[in-house]
Amino acid sequence: MPVLAGFLSNCEQPSRGISVTLLNMSNVLLLNLPHNASSRELHVWVGSRGIDTNLIRMIPNVLTGMSSAVVELKDGTDIHEAISILNGKKMRTQIVLVTIGRKG
Repeated sequence: MPVLAGFLSNCEQPSRGISVTLLNMSNVLLLNLPHNASSRELHVWVGSRGIDTNLIRMIPNVLTGMSSAVVELKDGTDIHEAISILNGKKMRTQIVLVTIGRKG
């Protein structure tokens, strides 16, 4: 557990009883989405590229007119492969930027 603890901030320290499954969940952050993109549309867009998701949380930004989203990948999905597949791809007229998201 000491190696893992080094990667998590103080507020994200795992408790002794935490499930290994929870620690393995991977999130990616999608930026520069169309301003009115829905979680359903994003689910279809990501899924059409062969990436399975557990949950998609949209983050609208009324100031910039662009949306962002946190996408929780299903267990067993390689986060780096998912980023490689999604990053730089077009959703409508927007080029989507993808990076590793925060756990939890």
